[in-house]
Amino acid sequence: MSYKNSQYERVKKLIENSKIFNNDSGNGKFRNKHYEFVLSNSKNNLFDPVRDNILDYFKNNDIAWWNGELTNHTLSSQVACLNHLFPIRENKNSVLSMVRNFYPDIVDILLIPTDKYKPAYIQFEAVSNVDHLNEKNLIRGRNCTSIDALIYGKYKDGKKILIVLEWKYVELYGNEDKASGESGATRKKRYNELINNSQQLETEDYNTFYYEPFYQLMRQTLWAEQMIAQSKDEIIKVDDYIHIHVIPIAQNLSREKSRFLDTLFYKFSSLDSSKVFSDTFGATSIAVITDFFSIDDINNMPLEDLAEILVDKGKNKFTDPERIAKDLKAAAKSSYRLSKTVSDSINQLL
Repeated sequence: MSYKNSQYERVKKLIENSKIFNNDSGNGKFRNKHYEFVLSNSKNNLFDPVRDNILDYFKNNDIAWWNGELTNHTLSSQVACLNHLFPIRENKNSVLSMVRNFYPDIVDILLIPTDKYKPAYIQFEAVSNVDHLNEKNLIRGRNCTSIDALIYGKYKDGKKILIVLEWKYVELYGNEDKASGESGATRKKRYNELINNSQQLETEDYNTFYYEPFYQLMRQTLWAEQMIAQSKDEIIKVDDYIHIHVIPIAQNLSREKSRFLDTLFYKFSSLDSSKVFSDTFGATSIAVITDFFSIDDINNMPLEDLAEILVDKGKNKFTDPERIAKDLKAAAKSSYRLSKTVSDSINQLL
């Protein structure tokens, strides 16, 4: 089951068996269809203790909701971001503690003054004061680069830093080329020169940045760089930034395991399919993948020596390590061979 489908099932059970959505029975309508995981009242999607505060914050700061209104879809990344972070936005110590978990050099968190209504230590759907990205619009959350969540920090030496957060939940992306057509030409006119002058974005082909999720991350990177470069025109004065992409660990782990297996196929094409180990991601299997430079190293090693390594790496848990060593050699013999240059690159990726 995919991560997204597992979350659908999880939410359906929560709706059925708990009061977490304010007793909402689900089966609401989303894009003209009814779904069990969609709420009948979108307000029930917000964390109850801060629900009214979130609604007031968006209304009084003129922030547009994704797709024009608060969604009743329970797997919304915008709602997930708000439900996680809004409850602590006025608690300086909590925000500082969270930030120092991933960036301990930050010693202080500063109030963000550009919220006209209830400024605090986290801002949502943040935009710049000046249109640095040539987007012709600065309405928060609508038709311009808006930051899901923004935190304003300070180093020990007094320099200021922006913590730019992009929040994901179950997003999946296709192959839409945002550089194509008339709208694509407009986008390239806006961003290509900024990409060319960027300190972070490097490419020989600008089109790389016009596919999601890179398109969003590209614009946010340019936004942060321009907040520094054009600091004289901004209310928030800043010297540095850190860009954080928030992804649920389960989704990220699933994606990385898939990438790992794709890469492993090039080094040891028969290891996963031959089921030498019950778990390709187990400690012994990973040790074999990373400790042996190539499959020829496995083929050339005496059977007894290989069995001893398996006993050591498996902490003596294998009942017949010599049989596993034979199976491992057989898998190695049936796998493709790579040149040393390619092997170097594959080993580094793994």
